[in-house]
Amino acid sequence: MAESQTPQQSPQEHTPKEIVIKLNESTYAHYFHVGTRIHELEYNRVLKMIESQLQKAIDVKNSDEEKSYGLIRHHNTISIFGGRGSGKTSFLHTIFTDCATKYGSDIEILKIIDPTLIETRGHVFLWVLSLIDEKVQKVIQEDNIDIPSKSYQQRRHWKTALHNLAKGIHALENVGVGMDNSNWHDDDFVAERGLQEVKGALFLEKNFRELVSIGLEILNKKAFLLAFDDIDVDMAKGWSVLETIRKYLTSDKIIVLLSGNLRLYSLNVRKRQWHQLQELQEWEGEKDFKIVVSEIEGQYLMKLLKAENRVYLHSIQDNIRSGKYIYKVMGNGSTADMQFE
Repeated sequence: MAESQTPQQSPQEHTPKEIVIKLNESTYAHYFHVGTRIHELEYNRVLKMIESQLQKAIDVKNSDEEKSYGLIRHHNTISIFGGRGSGKTSFLHTIFTDCATKYGSDIEILKIIDPTLIETRGHVFLWVLSLIDEKVQKVIQEDNIDIPSKSYQQRRHWKTALHNLAKGIHALENVGVGMDNSNWHDDDFVAERGLQEVKGALFLEKNFRELVSIGLEILNKKAFLLAFDDIDVDMAKGWSVLETIRKYLTSDKIIVLLSGNLRLYSLNVRKRQWHQLQELQEWEGEKDFKIVVSEIEGQYLMKLLKAENRVYLHSIQDNIRSGKYIYKVMGNGSTADMQFE
C-alpha cells in the first residue's frame, strides 16, 4: 500500500517577499515600483480582481430578465481597508498607474476621488458624472461638425444621454431646490413636466447606465475605473459615497475601489440607522434597538462591501510576524533588516 504524501507547497507559498523601504521616498503618497511595495501580495490580489471585473464588463449583455422586470444591480466594489498611515493612498496610486499601463486599451482611468474636497452642497454622483463627461468631451470636441461625420453623431448621442439623465438630477439629496408643491395644482404642469420629472428620477440609474455605455463606446473602452479614498474621515461625505455606490454605481462597466477603515465605515452606517430609528426609540423605548441596528449594519456592509472583495493592508509589524514579507530599510545609501520582537 503506497504511503500517502502531503501536498508540497510551491516556493511562492512559503517564501517571504523581500521589500526594500526607501525612507527618503516614504514621506508622501505616490506610486511605488516592484520590490518597494509594502503590500505586494495584496497589490497582486487587487489586480486580479480588476482583471476579473474587466472580463465581466467585456462579456456583459442585457438579459431578458433585466429588460422585463428591472435593472440587475451588481455590487462588486473592491474595498481596501487599513488604519491611518498604512499606505492606502499610495496603494491606490500604484494600482491606477499600473492599470493604465496594463489595461489602458480597455479601461478608462478616472481620478482617485477624495470626498472631503467636495463642497458641502455638492454630490458625489455629480462629481463622478463630471469626470466621465470630461473624458468624453476631449474626444467629441473636434472641429469637424459635418452632420454625416462620426464626431457629429457621437456628440448628438452624448448630448441626448446627458439630457435624459438631467431629468432626474433633482432627485439627488441636496441638489436643486426641489419641487414646488403648488405647481401640482396646475394641470399643464402635471401633464407636461411634473410626470416627466418623476419619471426622470425613477430612471436615473437606468439613464446613467446608458450614459456610461455610450461614453465607453465613444472612448472605445470596456470599463471605467475610479476610486474613493478615505471616505471614512468625513461621516456625512462617507454616507453619501456609500449610497451613491449602492444606488447608481451598479453596472459591470464601472470598476470601483474604496479605501478606508472598516470600523469607521461600521460606525457611519450605525449612526445613520440610529438617526432613522430616533422616533421609534421615543415610542418604543423598552425595545433593544442595538440588535436591530447591528443587523441592518451587517446586512448593509455585506451587500455593499462583499467579504470576497475585501483587502486588508496590515501593519509592517504584523506582516513580518506572519512570515509573508522580509523588510529592508534603506537610509543614507545603506540597508538594514527591519525586525520586531
